[in-house]
Amino acid sequence: YQYYVDEGEGWEITPNVSIRTAVMEEEWDWISIQHGTGDGSFYTKKECYVNLQPLVKYVRELAWDGVKIAFNMAWSGEKGKKHHEIEYYDGDHQRFFENIVRTTKEAVATVPEIDIISPTGVAIQNARTSKIQTLTRDGFHLTMDAGRYIASLTFLKALTGMDIEPIQWVPQG
Repeated sequence: YQYYVDEGEGWEITPNVSIRTAVMEEEWDWISIQHGTGDGSFYTKKECYVNLQPLVKYVRELAWDGVKIAFNMAWSGEKGKKHHEIEYYDGDHQRFFENIVRTTKEAVATVPEIDIISPTGVAIQNARTSKIQTLTRDGFHLTMDAGRYIASLTFLKALTGMDIEPIQWVPQG
């Protein structure tokens, strides 16, 4: 994996870093896990998560005793965009979303070593059904403004329980 560290003046990026090295680098308060992109069906097949519990146990064994584990829920592809993950669902991003929710409930929420699940996918879907339709750069990766802003507020709320309603800063665009 690439290991990113914010040094205050930009990101320091180290290639080829193992999970072991990254976890043991610091006494993390939280470690977040997210299913990687690839074939969209992977998000919706419970059997693709069989290694999640062993992975979380491994991370817990490496980390200090106080660490908490978060799982960042994925979001579906964007309606009308050509992307292999959306095409797996014949362009039906609602069905894609519903399968992500089902799999999160059945395969992620059942892992007792995960402390919280950030409902990022739900937040993105809710934004799409309100006023904001374009939240990705390429049909799947979130835009640098509204998409990532919604994801970050959702993650902040999940991690801290903080009331995000009073936050007035918004990104340009």
